[in-house]
Amino acid sequence: MIRGRKKTADEKPALDLVEESVQLLRQGGLSLALPYLIGTVPFIIALLFFISDMGASPFAKQHLVPYSFVLTALFLWMKTCHLIFVQSMLAGLYDQEPPGFKKILKALPSQAFIHATGFIVLPIAAIIALPIGWTIAFFQNALCIDFNQPIGLKSAWRQAWTQAMLWPGQNHAALFVLSAFSFTIWLNLFFFLIFLPSMAKILIGVESQYILSAYSTIFNATYMSAVLGLTYICFDPFLKAMYALRCYYGASLSTGDDIKARLRRLKHAKTALAATALCALCLFSGGRALAEEAEAPRQTFDRPQLEESIHDVMEQPVFSWRLPKEMAPESEEEQGFLAKAAKWIMEKLEIAIEGIADGVRAVWRWIEDLLPKMELEPRERKKTDSNIDWLNALKIVLWVLLIIGAVALVLWFVKTLKQKNRALESHAEEAEPLPELDIMDEEITADRLSTNAWLDMARDLMAQGAHLEALRAYYLAALAQLAQADMISIAKYKSNREYNTELHRKARDKKELLDLFGKAIKVFEKHWYGLYPVDRDIVGNFASSQERIMTIAKNF
Repeated sequence: MIRGRKKTADEKPALDLVEESVQLLRQGGLSLALPYLIGTVPFIIALLFFISDMGASPFAKQHLVPYSFVLTALFLWMKTCHLIFVQSMLAGLYDQEPPGFKKILKALPSQAFIHATGFIVLPIAAIIALPIGWTIAFFQNALCIDFNQPIGLKSAWRQAWTQAMLWPGQNHAALFVLSAFSFTIWLNLFFFLIFLPSMAKILIGVESQYILSAYSTIFNATYMSAVLGLTYICFDPFLKAMYALRCYYGASLSTGDDIKARLRRLKHAKTALAATALCALCLFSGGRALAEEAEAPRQTFDRPQLEESIHDVMEQPVFSWRLPKEMAPESEEEQGFLAKAAKWIMEKLEIAIEGIADGVRAVWRWIEDLLPKMELEPRERKKTDSNIDWLNALKIVLWVLLIIGAVALVLWFVKTLKQKNRALESHAEEAEPLPELDIMDEEITADRLSTNAWLDMARDLMAQGAHLEALRAYYLAALAQLAQADMISIAKYKSNREYNTELHRKARDKKELLDLFGKAIKVFEKHWYGLYPVDRDIVGNFASSQERIMTIAKNF
């Protein structure tokens, strides 16, 4: 049997990691996002212009080389800004200064080589589908290199690959959550850009080419590329923040840098707290000295007079509603008849409950007296623990049997009441006069009469020699009994086949019932809709099968 992967104690849940990445971006604010936007927005605009020019311009061949060179330069600029963006987040996590611009430029050749291979590796991994999670993690981790280590190509490659192999379950789960988030962003941007020209026409009366030819404007490569570009700008920072946190926690497993960062933050917090307390103390001391210098002679108050004033104020309606309500004892003469009766009933119930409890305790003491007593010395008790344990087990068994007996008694009482109610209902139905019904009318359904009424009608028709009518009356009696047991529901539009299907769905474990009902349908349709004659023996056999069906339905 294949067992699931065991989650380590240091592995965070994927949802917690995504939520922490969102919080990390919120704490950074605009100053953190500015390098990312400065690098990404120019590349996305140039890429959209390149796609549009290569798809529609007649001079595309002439522009291909210079535009490709510009696009490559902007791609390198974007990755440089991405490196600054990610390293700023890591510096905030480690509570240290981000690397300088010289170190960024020194790491740029290795970053350019790694991310240039992404244009080949990522599409292949997406086609294969299985390694796409590790591949995305590798290229995102390349931006999270540790500048305290060598920043060459080999070192960056090794760090990115090591972090990509860490916690694969968390990686794929977080990617799934962020993929759903990115699809939501794409869907919102897609419809927002569709409705934006219409809103401009409604609000400011500007009618553009997008409204005149909306279909051709929307469903083309330029529009789709613009939506994907905006989605990338909105979604990619969350992805990079998530992988920055993964690299932070992954590297801290061996270095303990997360604990060091917390200690540095705690030290800063203590320093700030001490400075704040010192300022507050100075202000308080100065304010107190000034107050003592300007302090006037204290005014003395008469204590009884002060208490009387407080009492007078609290008696005012403005404050009296806040006081707790005083419950004055009600005399027996002021109590009404219903209150006295309720009090008498409650007293009798308390007496009865106490009597039942005393009876249960007496029975239990009698049972304990029947059990053997085992009074042993401390040394002997250690040797006979197994002999004493069975007495406790016996007590538990007796309690369980007592509870089962009480439950069985309650169920028997409820079942008896239901049987009596059914008997009363059947007698009431028998006492009611039967309505005049034409048994040959196809519009008659089984819910027009009760089961006993259909059976009485079938017997009367048999005595009159109306065998075909009796056959249908027996069949309707069986349908009425099945409906009463909630095995089928009666409706005019339902056919016998639909009743049979519904019965198979609700009583699939009653094989005898299903066989009898299926045969009854065949016999009934053969004689009711066909030209086959019906005699007394056929109706008798049919009545026996229907009575068996009704018996099974009653016990359902």
